[in-house]
Amino acid sequence: MSLDAIKAQLNSEFLAITGVQTAPSDLPDTPPISPDNPSILLDYQEEFLTTESVLNDRIRYTWHFLGKFLYKPIGEGAEDEEDAELEPFMKRIADKLYSTLSGNANWTLIGNLIRWTRGPVDYEGEWFRGFTFAFDIYEDVTTAFGV
Repeated sequence: MSLDAIKAQLNSEFLAITGVQTAPSDLPDTPPISPDNPSILLDYQEEFLTTESVLNDRIRYTWHFLGKFLYKPIGEGAEDEEDAELEPFMKRIADKLYSTLSGNANWTLIGNLIRWTRGPVDYEGEWFRGFTFAFDIYEDVTTAFGV
């Protein structure tokens, strides 16, 4: 499986979450406008990829993703309603990552761990109410060492 295939499946799964309007396959050059939100943008953590040798013929590729959930631009809607509005999306994203992202047995979520950060999310200079969620996926790739 390739990184493009992993991203495509992740974005497809995110787009199937109730209430999510967009989950583009590539990061847009401009912030999403209000009708396109809520949006899930799939970015990378600072450490994008780690590799390690496992067994004698495999390399484990660990992809470090950072999901950005953009709910509304700062200033739209009432801030005191934010927790009640955002919490269901956190649960839906967690449910999706834990229950359906097997990658057809080619890759998997590492350690059942998702790291959440709630608060203003910056995208291309515009601030949104929302949260980020960091997670790691690995795939083991058979290879011929020494080629």
